[in-house]
Amino acid sequence: METVVQFHEKEDLGTWYTPLRCLITDKTQEPRIHCICGNAYNPDKTLVACSNSECKIWLHDDCLIGDALSRSYRQQILDNVTERRRLKEYLESQNNTSMKKKGRQFTPPWTGKLEAVLDFSGSPTKAIIKDLRDEHKNPQEQDLICLKCQTLLE
Repeated sequence: METVVQFHEKEDLGTWYTPLRCLITDKTQEPRIHCICGNAYNPDKTLVACSNSECKIWLHDDCLIGDALSRSYRQQILDNVTERRRLKEYLESQNNTSMKKKGRQFTPPWTGKLEAVLDFSGSPTKAIIKDLRDEHKNPQEQDLICLKCQTLLE
């Protein structure tokens, strides 16, 4: 079994990224990029490591939650053609660089319908997903997987 490691970069490194310029070479230090989203470290977000020895990527908690919500939402809308189309458009927008450059923003179709939090208390690590449309419905659990290698996060 693989083990999930949480990394609070601000606590572990004692500093948040600020551009540093070397006085000798006059080069600026680039921020460290984490996750498959290609974004740099954010001091307000938790990073979760894939413990697969061949992967070891650090993933943003928001990216893991988004993936879990997407998978849960996909399971719930199998019979709804309109919602399936909205999900497809959203997912395509996330992979389409030209849409991002034009500033087109697509709201995830599960916004206002589902929300999730990460649960590190057990193994495997899970997202606890609450359906906001039905307050009497029990929260669902969704196993977390590495967004790069698809390994179950233990």
